[in-house]
Amino acid sequence: MKKVFLVLFASAALSFAGCESGNTNTPAADSTATQSMVQEAMDSVADMAKESIDSTADAATEQIDSLKK
Repeated sequence: MKKVFLVLFASAALSFAGCESGNTNTPAADSTATQSMVQEAMDSVADMAKESIDSTADAATEQIDSLKK
């Protein structure tokens, strides 16, 4: 019975120690860098969407032209 209690106590102690005792010293994010990364991502997605739309339109035009022949 002592061994069971010891194992339970040890696992509880490790669980509490794993929580870092409430230490929340995280570095602050640079808002300018974050905004820049978000803007770059949005621009990239917009460019890819435009390319996708253009290629789809070109493919549709080619299909229509091939049907006319």
